[in-house]
Amino acid sequence: MRKGFLGIIVCMFLLGIGFPFGNSASGQTIELKMSHFMPTKHVQDRMVMRQWAEKMGKLTNGKLKVTIFPGGALGKPPHQYDNAVKGITDIAFGLQSYTPGRFPLTSALRLPFMVKSARQGSEALWHVYEKYLKNEYKDVKVLWMFMHGPGQLFTTKKQVKTLEDLKGLKIRSPGPIMSKVLRQVGAVPVNMPITQVYTALERKTVDGVAVPWEVMRPFRFYELCKYATVADIYSMTFFVVMNKGKFESLPPDVKGVIEKNSGMSMSIVAGSAYDSADKPGREIFLKNGGIIYQLPASERERWKKAAIPVKKSWLKEMKAKGLPGREVLDYAVKMLKE
Repeated sequence: MRKGFLGIIVCMFLLGIGFPFGNSASGQTIELKMSHFMPTKHVQDRMVMRQWAEKMGKLTNGKLKVTIFPGGALGKPPHQYDNAVKGITDIAFGLQSYTPGRFPLTSALRLPFMVKSARQGSEALWHVYEKYLKNEYKDVKVLWMFMHGPGQLFTTKKQVKTLEDLKGLKIRSPGPIMSKVLRQVGAVPVNMPITQVYTALERKTVDGVAVPWEVMRPFRFYELCKYATVADIYSMTFFVVMNKGKFESLPPDVKGVIEKNSGMSMSIVAGSAYDSADKPGREIFLKNGGIIYQLPASERERWKKAAIPVKKSWLKEMKAKGLPGREVLDYAVKMLKE
């Protein structure tokens, strides 16, 4: 029953079915800036943000206009959240991991070997947000949260089949937790925004990258990475947030349209969009001569066991901060199973 209801929500969004909006007496157009750092070919720009912006205009009969600024035009990747808080942009898309330590409980979903699909992770993340995470985002209006599909390991010269193969490899890490995982399995994590990875691979300052399949196309990593090791290692969390003052300043009818077209329904749409982009990412990798190695279950268990100290360290860190880490993690695991 629950899955059927959520499917209806996704269909409503994709078909443009929303809530009717009367004509504005004033006729004034309210303009909102929406910022992100991805290229315009990225699935979140094409299939989620632009469609949402168009829908906002349609449902308000043009009273609300959302203009998207891609490619970091209004701020670098680590600045997106603060730019929304400060009002440099009205709406911002970004990753919590780009500001380490700022969203400690949210990072529960980024622990290794948890998420099996972007939609699954996105649904679970929204549930966790509603129950435990609201205080971490008290400075903004949260519109939706989501996750990408399972991250794999891509390398340029050396094929990775075992833990031993990872030893000494310089791998671009997507965040602090994954950096700890890479250290545990013998690799050397290198931290940098994803927008800098292509150059790093090209200059051979890194030997590989941990990313989901969908990243292959918009960032063209298939041009430089020859090997893929499929291990479903991790997934990252994302936010779409709005300046709190700006949201509160909107007319009640406009706020109502935004409220009815955000939250869980948009978390599912964003997660599902990521899932849909994994297949073409895999295809273009193969088309360009990429070689895929599916990590056997027995070897994957070795990787999971090697990463257990990272989970223990996270729980210890949350306890030291006086945060309900164990409670949040258990709830996240429960939601992922459901």
